[in-house]
Amino acid sequence: MRIVRFEASNIKKLKAIDISPNRYINRLSGGNGQGKSSILDSIEWTLVNAKDITSRPIRKGERRGDIKLSMGNGETVDVTLLRTFHEGSSKTAGRLEILVAPGKDGSMFEGRRKRAISPDELQDKLLSQIGFDPLEFMQMKPDQQYHVLRRISVKSLDLDELDASIKTAYDERTPLAAQARTLEAQYDAIIVPEGLPAEKIDEAALLKQLTEASEFNEAIAREEVRRDGVKRDADQRAERINQIRAEVEALEKKIKGYKSEIEQLEKDVQTTKKTVNAWKPLEQKRDAPALAEELKQARTINGAIDRSNTKKRIGAELETARAAWKVKDDAVKEGERRRLEAIGQAEYPIPGLGFGDEEVLYNGLPFDQASHGERIRVSTAIGMRANNEVHVMWIHDGALLDDEGLQIIADLAMEHEYQVWIEVVDTSGGVGFYIEDGEVKAVNEEPLDKPPAKPKTKKTKVAEQANP
Repeated sequence: MRIVRFEASNIKKLKAIDISPNRYINRLSGGNGQGKSSILDSIEWTLVNAKDITSRPIRKGERRGDIKLSMGNGETVDVTLLRTFHEGSSKTAGRLEILVAPGKDGSMFEGRRKRAISPDELQDKLLSQIGFDPLEFMQMKPDQQYHVLRRISVKSLDLDELDASIKTAYDERTPLAAQARTLEAQYDAIIVPEGLPAEKIDEAALLKQLTEASEFNEAIAREEVRRDGVKRDADQRAERINQIRAEVEALEKKIKGYKSEIEQLEKDVQTTKKTVNAWKPLEQKRDAPALAEELKQARTINGAIDRSNTKKRIGAELETARAAWKVKDDAVKEGERRRLEAIGQAEYPIPGLGFGDEEVLYNGLPFDQASHGERIRVSTAIGMRANNEVHVMWIHDGALLDDEGLQIIADLAMEHEYQVWIEVVDTSGGVGFYIEDGEVKAVNEEPLDKPPAKPKTKKTKVAEQANP
């Protein structure tokens, strides 16, 4: 299906345009700012979607703008698309009507009714069901060209969805690997001696025994100190007896006074000796250092058991983390396998095309290393492969096309039954549909079986006269 008739009024630079286009090549010529781009924009706004419509689509000073595309497979009209804009309306995209002739199919245009919520990426724009500018594809970055061709050529699988699932699995796998490495480091850092008992030693019981032993030993020590004091006191009294006796001998005058004291002291000494002799032997001191050492060993063993239990727990967590990582790793590998398999089964729009590392290859070399003519041929073929229902293509920067490029596009248009609209800057009035001040001023028939002719310059005419 192609454009049978194009009509527009008061759209951007256009006043009133009515064009019955050629079957294959349609060049829009004229100076800058005369309305050529306005025609291509009108076609794109109506065929593709409304997301790129400017905020002021209506010609300055007018209240309403209209675009009408009559679509068909031959000379008859199967579907008519009407897009209308009203000054002051809140609907920037205007209103789109789709009129389908009885017995005809216009379903491919139904998705054009709604305005896109947000702008799409360039490759998504090029991949729309309708509309493709091959020169835009040529100017894209290698990774963008790669994704456009991949989505066109690989029909068996949604590679964008697959890439998203691979990225999700990869992103989920990364923290799991970090967690596993952390747990593995913790696991390896714990040193556990061999031959540990199955159960931990009762430190509290040992501590209780140690406390009781200490208190017991302290009581004995206090009793020893007390008894030593008593013994010293007895010794001092005995010494005092000796002193008194010496004084008696020296001081007979004091004998009487001291006798009674001696008798009493002797009695005290005897009493004390009886008391001392009656004492029961002290119990042997308990081995507190041995208990302390036993407690120390118990704490060492229990610490090792704690480390062993911690290592077992971390080991279990490590195994869980490794298993979770493997699930995601398997998902990544399976996604990559499916992607390679799908790419291996790709159906390319032209022989020689292939995929490299995030780039398009042509005859085994990066696409941008191909000749200008080859790149035009490949880009145009890709666009014609991308759009299967509406065979309309437009090129904004037609000035970039030389004679060879124009011939390539003309040949492909005839081969694939495509209608191509090309914007060129030419003020001679002798090329295609000549646009001036928003109106068609001249219509020049475009040959269909040879390259579209360029206007003759004064220099060319002089040369022809000199060489008849």
